[in-house]
Formats: sequence, C-alpha cells, structure tokens
Amino acid sequence: MENRAIMQSNFIIANRDLINKFGVNSAILLGELYGRYNYFKKRNQLKNGFFFATKNSIETSTKLTPYKQRTASSILENAIIFGRKIKFCSFLILRFASIKNYN
Repeated sequence: MENRAIMQSNFIIANRDLINKFGVNSAILLGELYGRYNYFKKRNQLKNGFFFATKNSIETSTKLTPYKQRTASSILENAIIFGRKIKFCSFLILRFASIKNYN
C-alpha cells in the first residue's frame, strides 16, 4: 500500500545534470530559487526581472545553512546562472541571467 500524501507533495526538485556539474547544494538552491522565481513571475511581482528570498526561508525550505547557501550561490554566480545583482545579507535579491544546457 503506497502513501499518497508522501508521494504527491513537498518535494525538493534537483536536476541530476546540475548535481553532476555543480554539486547537490547548488542544484537544490537553484531548484528552490527557480520555484520562487516562477511564483513571483505568475503574480507579476518581478521588479525589473528581480525577486527576493530570505536566507531563513531558504533554510526552512531546503535545510541549507546560510554558509551552504553562500557557497552554492557563488558556484552558480560563477557559472553565470545568476545575474550580477546578488545581495546575500539577510536576504537574497537576484535574477536569472541564463540557464544553459549543462548536459
């Protein structure tokens, strides 16, 4: 007998190709932030393409500590997945520059 409550909700999505290229934490962070980007985009709440997320909310959703978030975002920024305007104080403001095919 399968448990449908577990199977249908609250998953963290991570792309296997991104895990291989950038590591698990970066892939998890990107999946989480891309979900938030879509949330703001659907509600027409992007500000010049930018959106925000707090370190605490990311940690609650992913269990990535602020240190792991900074490390992961640095890896992604160096791959030019995030635009330049990244602020990592108590919250993160960013936009996606480009997402390339990393196969």
